[in-house]
Amino acid sequence: PRALKCFQKAIEINIPHNDLQIKAYNQMGSLFMYQGLHDEAIKVNRNAIKLYIQQGKENKASYAYRDIARMYGQKNQPDSALWYYEKACHIALNNHDSTRYVGILSELGCFHYDIGNLDTAKQILQEMARKPYIRNKSNIYSYLGNIHEHAQQWDSARHYWNKSMQTGNIHKKYESYVRLGWMEKK
Repeated sequence: PRALKCFQKAIEINIPHNDLQIKAYNQMGSLFMYQGLHDEAIKVNRNAIKLYIQQGKENKASYAYRDIARMYGQKNQPDSALWYYEKACHIALNNHDSTRYVGILSELGCFHYDIGNLDTAKQILQEMARKPYIRNKSNIYSYLGNIHEHAQQWDSARHYWNKSMQTGNIHKKYESYVRLGWMEKK
């Protein structure tokens, strides 16, 4: 609550053509997201987008669109989530921001998996797995392992979970060991 009050004060300062308000809205959105206050997070991220547009900086709004997509995903509104993810990807791609584009697109692929669009998820994530400049692919590999497991393609699932284990942090290693152990047991 104290942080939210401070961000609100920063917004009230209202310095024209300054990113302070936008950054305050973005941070408020993160705080609301962590608290499970999805509607509030959507509202403040829309405010950030509105300011980006007013300042002629919509090309910087890709993360705000992505954050709204996440909230719609949490609210079980996949159509809205997909629209916002695709808008975020479009903005990042048009701005030639490959780091943002790849991050958002791989998250979109994982979201497709979560809502049951396995073919689309597989297509997106395999494309991401081939990108040589993505440093940490453990989440991509983990989801590809899950997709192949769902299709009962055990060798491919094992391959991707092993790759996730080799590239990921302790949480991804644990998850991969659990999935591999379950598969061997099955």
